[in-house]
Amino acid sequence: MQRRASERIQSNFTVRFSCCNCDYEGRVMNISEEGMFISTNRMNFPFDSDLEILVDTGSEILKVPVTVMRINKSRDYYDCLGVKIKTPSQNYSVFVKSFKSGF
Repeated sequence: MQRRASERIQSNFTVRFSCCNCDYEGRVMNISEEGMFISTNRMNFPFDSDLEILVDTGSEILKVPVTVMRINKSRDYYDCLGVKIKTPSQNYSVFVKSFKSGF
């Protein structure tokens, strides 16, 4: 089994994103410098493979460009997304590192 390049850090914070003209809110269950796993209430299919996740750090709203790498389906709807960060900004990296130090 291949190890991940970045350590996953348990988290629990709200993010927002839009997909196919619908607005969604989700909870980030874990985060790394390379990606996030986001739990949502219910997402409709089809969905865009490239999204912009809005992360409220408390001092600013980060716009994080991502690519959807994985989706989970429960019953008749999609409720989890695994996303890869396209181009992590310096502020995003600082935000992730704050979880390592006990945010």
